Amino acid sequence: MKNKIESLKLQIQTLTETLKQHQQIMNELKQQLIELDKNSINKQYILDNLLLWIKNNEENLISQFNGKLNNDYNILNQLFNEKSEQFYKIKMNETQLKVDNDHYEKRIIDYQNEIGKLRKSIELLESRLLTAQDLLQVSNTDYNRIQLKHSSVKDDLELTKSRTRTEQDEKQNMLKYLQHKIKEVSQ
Repeated sequence: MKNKIESLKLQIQTLTETLKQHQQIMNELKQQLIELDKNSINKQYILDNLLLWIKNNEENLISQFNGKLNNDYNILNQLFNEKSEQFYKIKMNETQLKVDNDHYEKRIIDYQNEIGKLRKSIELLESRLLTAQDLLQVSNTDYNRIQLKHSSVKDDLELTKSRTRTEQDEKQNMLKYLQHKIKEVSQ
């Protein structure tokens, strides 16, 4: 029983450590999510400003730098596409982080439930152990009482046996004496 209780306590300790690790991972993931949100907001702000600037200066730039503008526009468009793709990946990563976070939160709740069950099991086992110890104490008391009774009965039996032998010896002696007297009288 004690080994089982110790085993359950060790399982609780292991689950508690795992819970702490998952909480730390969850905190790290939340921090990463905050950083990703900041980065995506900054990048979106830059992109919005860049697009606004391009729209405001497009005609002027076309007239002044027609060839260069087309090249720059293509580069910026490509950059915009790359940044949009990065933003999409960040959003997908954010979604995955949220899914992971939900998963870890569910696991934490599951671990907390398991810890609760294990604590109840330990309490039940401790209660059973106390009951078993009480029953053992009662059994030991009964055994000692029976042992004392047995000793008393054994002593009474020995005394009765001794008395019976003494009586038999006396009767045997009396019989021998009477036989001897009968022989004397018959002669």
